[in-house]
Amino acid sequence: MASWKKVIVSGSNISELNNDSGYIASVGGGIISASAEGSAQGTLALNGVDVDVNGMQTTDSPTFVAVTANLTGNVTGNVTGNLTGDVTGAVTGDVTGDVTGDLTGNADTATALASAQNFSATGDVTATAVSFDGTGAVALAMNIAADAVGAAEIADASISTAMFSGSALVTSTEGIGSNNVDTAVPTAAAVKAYADSVVGASDLDGSTDSGTFTVDLDSQTFNIRGKASGGIATSGSGQVAEIEILAGGVTNAMLAGSIANGKLANSAITIAGSSTALGGSISGDDIISDVSAAQITNAQLANDSVTIGTTEVDLGASATTVAGLTLTGAVATGSFTGSFTGDGSGLTGVTATVGSSLTDGNGIADFTFDGSSAASVAVQADGSTLSVGASGVKVADAGITATQIASAVAGTGLSGGAGTALSVDYGSTAGTAAQGNTTITVAGTSNEIEITNGESAAIGTSRTITVGLPDDVTIAGNLVVQGTASFQEQTNLAVADRFILLASGSTSAGDGGIVVQQTTQDVGDVFAYENAVARWGIGESFNASASAYTPDAFMAAVVEGGVGVDTPAAVAAKYDKKGNIFVGANEDIYIYS
Repeated sequence: MASWKKVIVSGSNISELNNDSGYIASVGGGIISASAEGSAQGTLALNGVDVDVNGMQTTDSPTFVAVTANLTGNVTGNVTGNLTGDVTGAVTGDVTGDVTGDLTGNADTATALASAQNFSATGDVTATAVSFDGTGAVALAMNIAADAVGAAEIADASISTAMFSGSALVTSTEGIGSNNVDTAVPTAAAVKAYADSVVGASDLDGSTDSGTFTVDLDSQTFNIRGKASGGIATSGSGQVAEIEILAGGVTNAMLAGSIANGKLANSAITIAGSSTALGGSISGDDIISDVSAAQITNAQLANDSVTIGTTEVDLGASATTVAGLTLTGAVATGSFTGSFTGDGSGLTGVTATVGSSLTDGNGIADFTFDGSSAASVAVQADGSTLSVGASGVKVADAGITATQIASAVAGTGLSGGAGTALSVDYGSTAGTAAQGNTTITVAGTSNEIEITNGESAAIGTSRTITVGLPDDVTIAGNLVVQGTASFQEQTNLAVADRFILLASGSTSAGDGGIVVQQTTQDVGDVFAYENAVARWGIGESFNASASAYTPDAFMAAVVEGGVGVDTPAAVAAKYDKKGNIFVGANEDIYIYS
C-alpha cells in the first residue's frame, strides 16, 4: 500500500543509520552497525534486532556475528556459529555443526539415518520387512494375494496376449476345434480361422417364388425389401425385421373375386330404408317412395334460396320488399316509393303541381316550370359589377371601385375605403411607410467597421453597400466567438494577462491543458490537468479535438512543511500521489510510494 516513506540521501545525518527513527524494529534494545562496501567489508552485528535481509545486495556479503535475532528472507553466504530458531526457506551452502529441531526440505547428500527403519507391505499386496538406514537401496519382494485383483482394478486396454500363459491362450495355429476346453481363450485370428473353415463363400442360401439367392455373411448384407409397386414396406431394429402392408397397398384388382360378402363385417347398404347387399341394386322408385314429407329441409339443399334483384328470399318464405330490381317491359299496379328512371310517360294519376313549388328570386332570371318540360335557370348580372362567363359567375373586370371597398379593409399604414380610394400613410413613426425619395447614409466606425459606397442615397435607389473589417480592428468590450477561432501570427504570442483561464464558463469538472502541435495538424505533445486523479501530467500524440486525456507521466509536486512540521502526517490527501515529495522543516525528505 502506498504511503509516505523517508528518503536517505548522501549527506544525511548519520543518526538515520543509528535507527533513531525506528527504521529497524528492535527487540531487546539491540543496535545495528553498517558494513563498508568494496574490499573493506566489515561485519554486521545483530543483537536482539529483527532484520529483513531480502533487500541486501549480494555484493555486500556481510558477515553476521553473534546473531540472536530472527532473520526473514534469503541468506546467501557462510553462517558460522550456533543458529537457534526456525529456518523457513532454501539454504544454499554447507552446514557444519549440530542441528537441533525439525528440518523440512531436501538435502543434496546424506551419509546414513541415525536409526535404521524397516520397509514392508501389507494388504492385497504383501512384502517381508527389509531394514533401511540410508546407506544403500533396498528391494521388496511383492506378492499379490489370490482373488485380490477385480475388474475395477484393471485399467482399460492394459492386458495383452503376452500376459497369458501358453495353455490359457488358443492361437489360429492351434485351432479352436482341437481345444474344446473351458480354461483357454481363443484369439481373434483363431475365431476367424474357425468361422472360415465351417462357413463357405455362400454362407446363406435361399429361394423365393421367382428365384433363388445366396449371401456371403463375411462381406455381404442380407436385405429384406418391400416392393414399392406392391404396397409392402419393411423396417428393422436390432435383430427384428418387420414387414408391413402400406395403406392403400391392396387394390380392387388384387381382391377381385376373392372376398365374399360373408367375410365382411358390413356386407349391405341401406338407402332410404331399403337394404341391399353389396353387389346388388336398388331402383330410384324405391328410394323416392321411402322419402316422407318434410324429410328434406333447406339445410340439406345445396341451393336453398332465390335472389330477386339484390334481395335473397329463402325457399318457402316470402318477401314484402325487393331491392335492386330492374323491370323492363313490365306492367305494375298499385303504388310505390323511391325513384325511377325514364320519362314517366306511362305513369297515370300524377298531378302536375311541381311549378307552384319552384320560384325565382333575386339574382335569378324569371322562369316557369310545371314538370311538363325542361326549364333553364339563369343568373341575372347587374351592369358592370358581375359578369357571366363560360366558367360561371365572376366579378367583372374593373368592377370593384372605391364604392365597393369597405372601410374595414384599411388598417395600420393604410387609409381609405367606404367610397374613398385607399392610400399609404407616410411618416417616421411605427405603422407608417417611408417614401421612396427618403435618403439614408450608412457609415462605419474607425478601426471597427469599414463601409464602401455607403454615402447618402434615396431608399428607392438601387445600390450595393459593402461592409467589412479594417486590417487593424479595435473592439471595446468582450469578444465572444461561437465556433473555432484561428489566430495566425508569425511572431510569438504576447499576453498581457498574468493568468489564463481555460474552460471559461464550464459548469462541470473535466480535463484541460495546452497542446504543442508537432508534425500532424491538431496533434502534438500535451501538458494538461487530469481531473479524475487531480494531477498535472504530460503525454504525446494527443489530438487537440479530444475532451479528455490519459497522461503518459505525471508531474511530481513538492510539499514543504511549515515551521516545526518535520513529517508528512498533515499533508492534504490530494497530494498523497505516487512520486510526490515532502520536505520537512528540518529538511528531512519523504516520497509517496
